[in-house]
Amino acid sequence: MIRYAMVLFVLLLTVSCASGPPLRRVVHQESQLLVVLDRGEIHASPSVERAYDHPASIPPQILQVVLDSVLVQQNQGLLMSLIFGKKEKKSLLDPETSGALASELSKALSEAGPEERVDFYQTLPRDSVTVYVTSGLLFVKGERLYLHVDHYKAPLPKEDPPTEVDQERTSNPAEKKELEFELLEGPHQVHRKYRNWIGFTESDSRWLLIDYSALGSASSKEPSSVEQSESSVPPPSPPLPSSPSPSSPPALDGSLEEKLRTLKRLREEGLISEQEYIEKKRALLKDF
Repeated sequence: MIRYAMVLFVLLLTVSCASGPPLRRVVHQESQLLVVLDRGEIHASPSVERAYDHPASIPPQILQVVLDSVLVQQNQGLLMSLIFGKKEKKSLLDPETSGALASELSKALSEAGPEERVDFYQTLPRDSVTVYVTSGLLFVKGERLYLHVDHYKAPLPKEDPPTEVDQERTSNPAEKKELEFELLEGPHQVHRKYRNWIGFTESDSRWLLIDYSALGSASSKEPSSVEQSESSVPPPSPPLPSSPSPSSPPALDGSLEEKLRTLKRLREEGLISEQEYIEKKRALLKDF
């Protein structure tokens, strides 16, 4: 009996040791946002090593700048492309909700271990029975933030958890085309590049490697809208010099003839006006 008890104890100890820490840890969960830490393998080709520089300290303000800078281009399909022409660029996240997500992602990165990445799921209402789900993962290596987006505004029934979103749920070719998208390279952002089995360099447009420090610094150097409006206002013009007040005609000396000649010279030289000349001449002749 004791021998069986010892065997059972050893088995239980082995199972408990083998299970290890939980594979997923929930950091934040609400109706529209789910953030978890995941120790699972990242399914990508080529594979991604789980040697992250975590915990990482990235302020929420920097993460919001990063999230707001990511642009997405959806596959419109051949017919829509012919009708509307150039593909439209859209923001990855709704600007009104990116701040809340940035705050939770900053908290998750500060709590993550070296083998834990951060998964996020954002849910937005679509209609009475369906929601839109945008999901992805991120981690820090060196001076770069690695961002991979799994789904962009993928439809999902309201009652289903966002983790169950799947592009294979629909068999409609048109809907599948709408679910296709790519992330666009922007300032301080590049696609993840690798060499294929032939040796050529390829890019994965679902991955962005982001220099978040440079992106945050560039954003902080841009003047705010208030500063721009103030700088656009021209400086006040210096006051114009006041025009000298008209001086009274100079006093005239000498005989009447000399006074008349002097008065005429003043008029010809423009020192007095024609009206002043007439009035002064009339006054001289009146006294004579």
